[in-house]
Amino acid sequence: MDRRRAAVVAAVGIGLALVAVVVVVLALRGGSTQKTKQAPAMAEALGYSRFDATGVLAVDTTAPLPGLVVAELAPALSGRVLRAADVRPLQGGAAVATLPDARAPDPTVTVASRDATGPEQVVERRHLARTGSYRGAALYAAGRAVIATRGRVLLAGPSAQAVRAALNTQADPHARMDPASFARRLGSLNPRAPVRLVLRAGELVATRLAAAARRSAWLRAIRDAAATLSSQGQNIVVHAHIATDEVPLTAADLPFAPGPQTPQIRANEPAALGVRGLPQLLALLRAFNPAGFADLDALDTFIPGILGIDLGDLQAGLTGDSTLSSSDLHHYTLRAQPPDTASWRTALDRLDKLTDVLGLVGATDVRIDNDGPGKRVTRNGRLLVRVAVIGPVVVVTNDPRVDFNQVAAAPPAPTPAEARGGLALLVRAPFLRRYILARLPQAGPLAQLLGDLTGWAQVALTGVDVTLRLRVGQ
Repeated sequence: MDRRRAAVVAAVGIGLALVAVVVVVLALRGGSTQKTKQAPAMAEALGYSRFDATGVLAVDTTAPLPGLVVAELAPALSGRVLRAADVRPLQGGAAVATLPDARAPDPTVTVASRDATGPEQVVERRHLARTGSYRGAALYAAGRAVIATRGRVLLAGPSAQAVRAALNTQADPHARMDPASFARRLGSLNPRAPVRLVLRAGELVATRLAAAARRSAWLRAIRDAAATLSSQGQNIVVHAHIATDEVPLTAADLPFAPGPQTPQIRANEPAALGVRGLPQLLALLRAFNPAGFADLDALDTFIPGILGIDLGDLQAGLTGDSTLSSSDLHHYTLRAQPPDTASWRTALDRLDKLTDVLGLVGATDVRIDNDGPGKRVTRNGRLLVRVAVIGPVVVVTNDPRVDFNQVAAAPPAPTPAEARGGLALLVRAPFLRRYILARLPQAGPLAQLLGDLTGWAQVALTGVDVTLRLRVGQ
């Protein structure tokens, strides 16, 4: 499986809305308050988005740090049309990124500047050639993409067609989004949060995750999603809701166990996920990419029934608290405390016998060797997995550097008293700095703002209600 994608899915575990919001989670340290005054710029920027657009991300840039993050993310949000240097001078108003349709490859970005001369200065600095006018906007070529300016508004899209469609929307009062229609799609979430997202998540699932949806009742049930991000003192708070249709969902259909009990994270790694109901999360990951489990499935088929080892049953037994941790998002370590470790001990003991018979069943490329207190499984010299049972703890990893005993003895991470739900997340600053800088080389100012971040989530049964609270500071 693509381990980066698996990490994202696991770390979020609560759907598409939260993924899109967390990319700007670093913006608000010391920035906006819970209730940010809405400038007319926001209404102007929203007007270039259809009221029924698949996705709309709205950011109030009157606060400096949200504006800074919008600038750093501008290339990704605009399909590489805008540069960070284009957007930085336009702070003090509002920015809106729009995915018009689930099948659209790239979003359009609208920035309403505080200064009416800002957009024209952008095209002058870039020496863009003017290609004409449309609906009162000046059009400029930026490679194959187009940038339009109209008063204090700068609009960027991957094609002339995309930009013209946005200008058509703005000209039609029955089609364009306004703060009221945006607020309706937010539902019960705060319409004055400085960062807000609305999604037709079901459309995205149907068009971009169709194969996974066929294998997951929860993905098939997703319809709309919304999320907000704001700051409360030294806390960054994300509220999100993913609505599902009326088809009944059982507890087993969710990506992790429902209910208020919070899993206890036990890990020394800089990024860790605590989860109750690990088999449900694994089922979701398998729905996203069943080929990623090919090695495991192949090994399962090689195990003779006489040995009494069923990998599926072993996974299904991990119903207690589990911690998935990583130091680099390439290697992962699972620490689990199943109600019954006897079956795991028995399986490890029987692996010695399996080594002798693998060749007889055609699995000559698979080796099982002793690995301290556990076992190491390789295929053609490539590490598949290392497994150990230490006391009541099962440790499974693909990291050759992990010490089984240290993982088993890892102390519990602090869990805030307010935490509720089957998922808990811990991310530490040094790791996050490296991760952000590797993807946003110009994001030095953002990286320097990071302190330790911890978070937790709340989960409902028939939909997903998420509260992700990230504490900033050492």
